[in-house]
Amino acid sequence: MPISSLVAAAIVYGTVLFNAALAFVNANVTPLTSTPVIACEAMLDGSALLCCFTVQSPLRIWWVGLMVCLGTVNVVGVLGNEHIDPKFVRDVLIIPIYAYLGLCVCRNDIIKIMLPLQAIVLAGTLFEAASVEQYGHFLKITSYYINTRGFEQSRFWSTENTDLFVSATRPGERFLFSFLNLHRLSSIFLEPVSLGNYVVIVSMMIVTLWHRLGFGEKVFFVTSSFIILVGSDGRFAVVSILAVIVLRIVAPLMPRYSNVLYLPIVVVGGALAVEALHLNPVGDDFPSRTAGSVEALLAMTPGALFGFDAAHAYSVMDSGIAYLVYSQSIVGAVAVWVFIAMGLPQRDRESIAFAHMASFYFATNLMISYSVFSIKTAGVLWFMLGAMGRDRATVASKPTSVRLPALRPSMLASATANVATAPSDRIAPGSTARSSG
Repeated sequence: MPISSLVAAAIVYGTVLFNAALAFVNANVTPLTSTPVIACEAMLDGSALLCCFTVQSPLRIWWVGLMVCLGTVNVVGVLGNEHIDPKFVRDVLIIPIYAYLGLCVCRNDIIKIMLPLQAIVLAGTLFEAASVEQYGHFLKITSYYINTRGFEQSRFWSTENTDLFVSATRPGERFLFSFLNLHRLSSIFLEPVSLGNYVVIVSMMIVTLWHRLGFGEKVFFVTSSFIILVGSDGRFAVVSILAVIVLRIVAPLMPRYSNVLYLPIVVVGGALAVEALHLNPVGDDFPSRTAGSVEALLAMTPGALFGFDAAHAYSVMDSGIAYLVYSQSIVGAVAVWVFIAMGLPQRDRESIAFAHMASFYFATNLMISYSVFSIKTAGVLWFMLGAMGRDRATVASKPTSVRLPALRPSMLASATANVATAPSDRIAPGSTARSSG
């Protein structure tokens, strides 16, 4: 890979690993505040933007366009709210920045980049499963989130694993293989939701690029992903992976760019289900989270719909779609969705399938969670989306033309003479010419 591709890969690795590295420092060197977290993420985003200057693909205009659109929306938001939280800008700018960064690499490079990363995530998962006490001692996740995110100790209600994230244990049995004596594993992501999201994203890559994988790569990716999935015990991850497999088959048969309908269908379908089934927003499962999202959307005032009540976004963080509209307005939310759904040119089966998978994942995740904006997994997803578009987009933008020499009368006379004097056994009619080499 060229140097720009290696730098891009290093940046993506940084988005996945920097929180684990900071947690280790917080647990074993010195207590941290939110400042190092913000600084690391700003450095990664800035490095990604600098690396983007090496990109020549015409698709860069698409992602720069989204940056400009979101920048405009947030400037208007500052005027309407008298203050804007930089976090709101950061959450959505991750999308165009890392999709733009993905244009530094090609599809085969995705496999090369993800192999070592998958091995790291698997190692972290196995280490946590084998020795949860040592894992907790090394990272002290509870302390890290209290110090750097402002969490309160009371939120970490589990007394069984006091050094783990709040959702590492769930009331009742495990969703996957209840006979396993395991909590919900987090690996290097520090919390299980991101680990579950990660394995969904890797599954998108596996089924999309299946024919590009060698036999050993197929065995490794499938086996390790299954272990990670079981470890995370993710309900959303299981459903999403099944949907990803189905979409790999049916998406190429659907009209191009029909994936733009996924979010409207999910929102309207969720509202109809809440009304018909009388779903209760109280709870921690798909139906209750969907009901909560619908309730939050219906409670919006016209001012909130157009981004003039951005501070209210923090009260609806269990609903990604409500958070997005509150923080970016309906205009910004529509722009984000359209640019995502149509940002990958659908010119072959691989690009069509991946575009549908990414759109489905984003739309359904928004209805039940804010986690889709976490850089730990968002960076990887949008980087892949950009890389998936680069190959065919670059080729299509630079068509090769063959220039034929001008035909002169002397050349025509010479060719006619050669044909007339050629021996009859040179190439018989209907025979196949063979190379002498």
